[in-house]
Amino acid sequence: MQNSIYKMMHSYTKEAYERGFFNGCILLAHKNDILFETALGIANMAKKTELNLDSVFELASVSKQFTASAIILLNDKGVLSLNDDLEKYFPGIPYKGRTIKNLLNHTTGIPDYEKWVIKQAEQTGTIPKNDVIEKFLIESNLPEEFAVGTKWSYSNTGYAALALIIEKASGMPFGTFLEKEFFQPAKMSSTCVYHRRLNGDTIPNYAYGYIFENGEYILPDDSQSSQFVIPLDGIEGDGIVNSNLHDMLKWSLVLKEGKIISHASQQEMYTPTYVNGESVPYGYGWRLFNNEKAGYGVRHAGGWPGYHTHFIRYIDKEMTLVLLMNLSGDIWGRRTFLEGVESIVEGRMPQPITPTDELIDLDFDKSKYLALCGNYEGDISVSLKENSLFASFNTREQTETHEILPAKYGRFITRTGFSFKFGGSMITLTNAGGGESKHKKIED
Repeated sequence: MQNSIYKMMHSYTKEAYERGFFNGCILLAHKNDILFETALGIANMAKKTELNLDSVFELASVSKQFTASAIILLNDKGVLSLNDDLEKYFPGIPYKGRTIKNLLNHTTGIPDYEKWVIKQAEQTGTIPKNDVIEKFLIESNLPEEFAVGTKWSYSNTGYAALALIIEKASGMPFGTFLEKEFFQPAKMSSTCVYHRRLNGDTIPNYAYGYIFENGEYILPDDSQSSQFVIPLDGIEGDGIVNSNLHDMLKWSLVLKEGKIISHASQQEMYTPTYVNGESVPYGYGWRLFNNEKAGYGVRHAGGWPGYHTHFIRYIDKEMTLVLLMNLSGDIWGRRTFLEGVESIVEGRMPQPITPTDELIDLDFDKSKYLALCGNYEGDISVSLKENSLFASFNTREQTETHEILPAKYGRFITRTGFSFKFGGSMITLTNAGGGESKHKKIED
């Protein structure tokens, strides 16, 4: 089996790299035996340095599991309780009745911080540190997105607030706490909380993240559309942990052994969230999956300008997949590559790596569009305009409208990385980071 997986992974990854859909590092392990690993592509364009197996990447939202684990550890030690009201840590917060648990499982309804913090940075001419989140919670006067516990909505604000709670409860800076409680005990010597722009520091073997704009790869710092990475560089908890392949494997093995976070506490972290009696496959800092091919496991993806990361623990199979990429390219080429890698892990033949234009089904019968139109729970609407199909839905910043295009494998896609599957009166929305949610059609 090991030799077969190696050959398939080697061939598939090499093809993705040669076609421009993969620039990064990938590792697949069974227990602590590495079945496949490789590093392909550029780490620093200015210096023309190549990636290697020890290259360090921004993990983006894969960082959330460390934030959640820190909260669970403090809960286990009796330093805080998941039922603590947020007012205990943020006196005067107007969003009443919220607890730490609501932050962990994305059910607070607290608004997104990004635009407000960017404006603060512009006004002060500085990069705010994470304590700006407390100011945001108390002073922004933004309305709640929904009443606490009535919906599930992925929230970066919640995890930035959790980082502040960790500091207040432990008496240590967020990065210091993670270093002392997780990174050092797990011997994750290349892992740290890293603010490249805020502090101006450099770390060894760093993989810079690049975006494609106006026909060339550039740093997001030099882009008009992605310069928000600069004012948001001081925010912690929802991202900003940096690591590499082997350190993430060490983390997976530490979790498997229950050495730092007990198996009982991990099981609580891997328990689905229930909202209005409906199960959401997200626990505390982890997305959950369980199917015939993959078995039971937990995962998280991360996306930030220049970085695309995936960390999957196949608990039943005792396997770990780490995928770290630092070049933005064709979204669906990258997405179908990841899906193919997961197929290999699950013992299936991978589908071809397919860029966006090749994925679109030009022969789709557009007379079927009308039956898909309507309003769906979660403020999603699908409408027809000039024989094209459009979907309006909420992102964390605003309501967006995108054309959705019929594609292979029974789905509809947007050029921005969202996908939709229609089934009877249900629509399944998958975001660019792989997060999935189901929404029922609202009858007229």
